[in-house]
Amino acid sequence: MMKEAHFTKALTVAFPKEIYFKIKDITDEKKISMGEWVRLAAERTMNEECQCTLTETKQANNKKEKEN
Repeated sequence: MMKEAHFTKALTVAFPKEIYFKIKDITDEKKISMGEWVRLAAERTMNEECQCTLTETKQANNKKEKEN
């Protein structure tokens, strides 16, 4: 059985060393990837700032694709 891709767009982000190592410490402790931590942080910020979630964004993108 083939694994379905959940994330299809890549984004490279550069952090100052201090922030990078803080994120690394957190993710090592939680046993999650740095990418997962960044995705969660982005979603949390979007929820706080614009009351939208990645799910809503994905649904809107799917709707646009179907219309085209």
